[in-house]
Amino acid sequence: MVSVTAVWLFLRAEARRRWRAWLSLALIVGVFTGGVVTAAAGALRTGSAYARFLDWSKAPDAIVAAEPYNRSSARLSPAAVMRVPQAADAAVIKTLLPDGSIIQFLSPASNAIPGQFWKRKILSGRLADPGRPGEVNVSFALAQRLHLRAGGPLRLVLTTAAGRPAAFVFHVAGIDAAQAEFPPQPGNGGYVAWGTPAFYRQHRALDGFVQVALRFHHGGRDWPAVLRELSKNARGKPRRPHCSLPSR
Repeated sequence: MVSVTAVWLFLRAEARRRWRAWLSLALIVGVFTGGVVTAAAGALRTGSAYARFLDWSKAPDAIVAAEPYNRSSARLSPAAVMRVPQAADAAVIKTLLPDGSIIQFLSPASNAIPGQFWKRKILSGRLADPGRPGEVNVSFALAQRLHLRAGGPLRLVLTTAAGRPAAFVFHVAGIDAAQAEFPPQPGNGGYVAWGTPAFYRQHRALDGFVQVALRFHHGGRDWPAVLRELSKNARGKPRRPHCSLPSR
């Protein structure tokens, strides 16, 4: 049976209960953008703001670990996970954990993110160009923590599959607010940098975790059926989690 701990569920109900604290912080840290978040703050001011933000962003309901594989766990390809019938939207992402950094670096494999789902609200600057491997978006929490600004650099040391360090200097195209970036989050959750599909294609050899973001037709109600489907595909073999994303 597929282990529940191998999948990180994003629970809408909990997010809707705690939106005031999260949204307040997002608006407070807006000072770093020099006032450019005024329009965004106005759009998110009413009592249902965070719930509407989640609906607008078409945020995923679950993240399923797919690669790397482990001999003791099931071998589920990203394509197999994406094919579960309960998925309304699905996309592959790769998570990299830079050396000595608080950052989670997420790189989508296609324009699906932030295209038809898991969209990001740009607070300053613009969305990173999907065709440019050197551009990133960063979360408002990360921008505040590292004093980053749109148009500035972000220096990271990533790791190759052979275990060697690889230094990168990214151009911060914009600062965003997205599901999975609002505190409180476990660990370093919220400190997110978003790479591009061009980066994913160009740097497949970098060490990281390939995962599938899933948005279900009926939200959390579809989760038991998804578990059964994944268990069937895994032929009863357990799944081992490789890393987690901050939950909503």
